[in-house]
Amino acid sequence: MSFIPEWAPNIHPVLIHFPIVLLMMAPMLDAGAIIFKKQRWLLKNANLVYALAGLSVLIVYVSGRFAADSVEIPTQAYTTLSTHANWALYTLILGGANAALRGYQLFRGNEDRPFQWFLIIPGLVVVVLLFFTADNGAKLVYAHGVGVTVMEQVDHHSAAEEHSYENSADVAHHDGRDYDSASQTSETELEQDFEWILGDAESVNLKIAQEHDGDIISLKLDMQEALFVLPEIYTNLEFTAKVNRDEFKGNVRLVHHASNANNYDLLELGDSTLKLGRVKNGGVVTFDSGNYDGSGWLSLKVVGTKGHFRGYVNQKLVAHGHGADLPPGKIGVYAKGSGILKLSELSGKILE
Repeated sequence: MSFIPEWAPNIHPVLIHFPIVLLMMAPMLDAGAIIFKKQRWLLKNANLVYALAGLSVLIVYVSGRFAADSVEIPTQAYTTLSTHANWALYTLILGGANAALRGYQLFRGNEDRPFQWFLIIPGLVVVVLLFFTADNGAKLVYAHGVGVTVMEQVDHHSAAEEHSYENSADVAHHDGRDYDSASQTSETELEQDFEWILGDAESVNLKIAQEHDGDIISLKLDMQEALFVLPEIYTNLEFTAKVNRDEFKGNVRLVHHASNANNYDLLELGDSTLKLGRVKNGGVVTFDSGNYDGSGWLSLKVVGTKGHFRGYVNQKLVAHGHGADLPPGKIGVYAKGSGILKLSELSGKILE
């Protein structure tokens, strides 16, 4: 027997209303204890409801973390999702601390003492935090359709501001120049598009080849290190690319929020491991990692919004980490090793 209804993508929407009701009920009981001082049962029940609310917030927060990683997220929903998660964390921290205090009072049997009116303040603050959490949660469902089964597909990418270097016959706009077809892109044009921070186009033997009905960028390295970035500046972003490293031995990274060679965020593709992290003052910090299966051309995606970082391989979430946001920066590709590395369809989207 499953506790998850057929209409629900996960348990989170089933549980979410319990902490909402409890967190709103508890300050009402506090207010009653302030007004009706002789009714000692009001304070006892308030302490009990606060304790239950704290436990329910913890359960729902954990279920929400799993829920966010189990459903398809439209491009423009990532920022809302991260904002929702951040407000939920604030609610958990303050709501949990308040629940511990009121649970302790319940355990000690302090209901016989006069109720101190200022104890209602943390409860009211938690209600405010709950409002912002719920507001962004509702926006995920009703504005972006996250977790909702629909009869027709909605183009969630239409609102995204996109800077694309894709392999297609569609026109890609960059710096006022149009590439009407893949065959018109040349190494010279790419050299102008790419800003080389480590290495250069000549040293890595940059080439453009026509494969799979599109442009394939190939780099040939011989125990070398290379890093190029594209000219646009990004804050919240989605960065996608196709990568083939079958003939390459070494490290390959999708780089974002790059300011220089020693400071940037990364999605690193290993032989079977995907890693989210950051290069800070030349040192590498890992946010999260996971294993993936596959070879040949792999579709990679990294999303960075409001301290949340997600890494995908072939549309499957592999890693989800957290860290403080870097200042706005550029996107690009880093490689270190030997062999031929192939790239295709580099695309950055600014997420509002």
